[in-house]
Amino acid sequence: VRNQINDITDLESKIQTATRDLDHILSQAEERPPPSRAAPTAFRKRR
Repeated sequence: VRNQINDITDLESKIQTATRDLDHILSQAEERPPPSRAAPTAFRKRR
């Protein structure tokens, strides 16, 4: 049981960290203007 509690505690910590990281990424994305509609060079079809 103790190992399971430790595993759950570790998972909770990882979830909290991931949530903080996601919140940070989303807040940065909201501050930036949307990218232009032109496709990036890497994705353009070659002729």
